[in-house]
Amino acid sequence: MHTLTGCEIQEGHTVKNRFYEGTIDKCTLNNKVKIYECRLHCKTEFSLSFDIGDEACVCVNMEDKSSLSLIYFKGLNLVSPFSSVLLLGKKNLGLSFIFEPNKDYDFVLIKIAHSNFEFRGIHLSTLLDKLKVNGDNNCLKNNTPNLALWGITKNLIALNKIEIENKLIASGYCNIILGLKLKEQAADEKEVMKSNVFRSYEIKQLELITKIIEENPERQFCIKDLCKQSGLSVAKLQRGFKDMHNCTVAIFIRNVRLEKAIEMLKTTNLNISEIVYSVGLNSRSYFCRIFKKRFRCSPKHYQQMLRENHLSAS
Repeated sequence: MHTLTGCEIQEGHTVKNRFYEGTIDKCTLNNKVKIYECRLHCKTEFSLSFDIGDEACVCVNMEDKSSLSLIYFKGLNLVSPFSSVLLLGKKNLGLSFIFEPNKDYDFVLIKIAHSNFEFRGIHLSTLLDKLKVNGDNNCLKNNTPNLALWGITKNLIALNKIEIENKLIASGYCNIILGLKLKEQAADEKEVMKSNVFRSYEIKQLELITKIIEENPERQFCIKDLCKQSGLSVAKLQRGFKDMHNCTVAIFIRNVRLEKAIEMLKTTNLNISEIVYSVGLNSRSYFCRIFKKRFRCSPKHYQQMLRENHLSAS
């Protein structure tokens, strides 16, 4: 079997045309957090190996069809589609991903040094040691989808992590992902199973509806029509948005429209009434009310601040 080692993966894009089509993107946020984003179509069987030191690692399988095979501490683990695994970092342990030919893989590996976290005198390694270990292989997993964790990972992937401000945001996403995984692991098994009730197809439909809303905020959406389009029941759709976006469908639509309005205030010369109708709302007073509740200022005041900043910059 061919082997690609972590030390061969350079910052930015790494392509090995002999083994796969696609890329492995590496981003070092600081000396304590590293992100590997892997999108591969494998040509041949090969393994990808990493040295794990005093680090916690979270691996999230973003693929909707292929399970991910990894070997850690002599144990073989399968990570189901849309699921994740937490590895309890121990010095001098190796992590290997095993890829089969003619299969697609899409996953993210986040490596976080234990020293990056210490709260009120409690070190991350101490917290990890208290968690229930799956056998003796230092691998904690839950093979049911966690939509909140998966959604944050999608945000992390979409983020351009070159600029320093985006690296800070990416670091925050990594913290949230680790926190969600720790919370999942600490939860009662029955509670986890109850909260993760979505099949791969249903998650893809939730992602599709999310994309439709984000790309068409001006449309008048109806829950009944969204359910018909996705094939999900009202309860399933609402539960999916609650898990994935931490809000109902209606609030998600409202938030998307507010974000679009902010963008238009920044980039166009439209007045507030024109923006209100451009984002699918019918009442200026309602728009002003929800805008002020969300951003703690009125749209008019926000527009004035933008103009003043533009004049001072000129």
